[in-house]
Amino acid sequence: MATELPSPFSLKPRHAVALLAGVAVVQACATLPPMWCTILSAIAACAALRLPRLRLAAITLLGFAWCAWRAGMVLDARLPESLEGRDLDVIGIVDDLPQARPDALRATLRIESGFRGRARIAWYGAPAGAFAPCTRWHLRVRLKRPRGLVNPGGFDAERSALERRIVATGYVRDDDGNAQVGAPGACIDGLRARLSDDIAARIADPHDAALVRAFALGDTRGLDDDDWEVARINGVPHLIAISGFHVGVAAGLGVLLVRLIGWLFPRTGTRVPIGALATPAALVTAIAYGLLAGGSLPTVRTLLMIAVVALARLGRRSGNPAQTLSLALVTILAADPLAVLSAGFWLSFVGVAFLNLCLERRRGFF
Repeated sequence: MATELPSPFSLKPRHAVALLAGVAVVQACATLPPMWCTILSAIAACAALRLPRLRLAAITLLGFAWCAWRAGMVLDARLPESLEGRDLDVIGIVDDLPQARPDALRATLRIESGFRGRARIAWYGAPAGAFAPCTRWHLRVRLKRPRGLVNPGGFDAERSALERRIVATGYVRDDDGNAQVGAPGACIDGLRARLSDDIAARIADPHDAALVRAFALGDTRGLDDDDWEVARINGVPHLIAISGFHVGVAAGLGVLLVRLIGWLFPRTGTRVPIGALATPAALVTAIAYGLLAGGSLPTVRTLLMIAVVALARLGRRSGNPAQTLSLALVTILAADPLAVLSAGFWLSFVGVAFLNLCLERRRGFF
């Protein structure tokens, strides 16, 4: 007889692991399955979810179908092969902070015309003030699909582009029509750039300023190869730029701020319990800082995990750490199954799961 599906807050770790297994299977495939296979897999998974004996297999199959469909969408969004190697006139907005290199100025453009998507562009001999955050540009560019060297153990540029939803890479061609279109708009990256410039102006030592900008705003443009090498030797490269730790600290500061208000104004607690305000304050503070830090993939993962814990507390749902971690894992895979391409994803969840396993005194962790 069919039984009711478990509620989200009663999710068991084995359900999350089954979903992760289905998503991981897609990464091992040399080619994506055809669309008809993905649709049939999803239908079969949904039909089998109510059968207790087949539930784990159904969740695994559902994870496979979901990841295959999303991966197909991302791959289809890449630059059409017919446009590779051709001069294209595009209009795009500078997304993220530009990087000034000795050879060129590099930036990510959110293309609005010509085709749509995020493209990584290099401009050799760029004029002063080019590619300021939030500015819109009309450019003649030559693009190609993201590619990289296939060296074992080396950096996988194509996978990195897939994670970041970069659909094309290329460079700006010399043309009289290359120009900024309209006045700069308002965006978070513009605020980040201004704060970064203020930090650089107030700290005398350029290297110290670069470290502060990296720790505070995730702006790693001032760091050189020696800085990253020292970080790798000490095992802390994830702490140089914005990581989950930074966002967690920001959430903790939100809780402390609410408790400070309750201490300074005791009557506030008679109207609204201070404990009830602490959770949304932590979530809002984490989101605000995550946006200010650039909204990188590790930051978004942390925000989703904090949101899961916050919603559980607001809903007054109790659960052990394993259930909370499982719900966070399912939430992230539902939002972006391609997050498994990132090494940080595995380090985060495997590390926390190992700690939970070590601290779990009762049997039956799974």
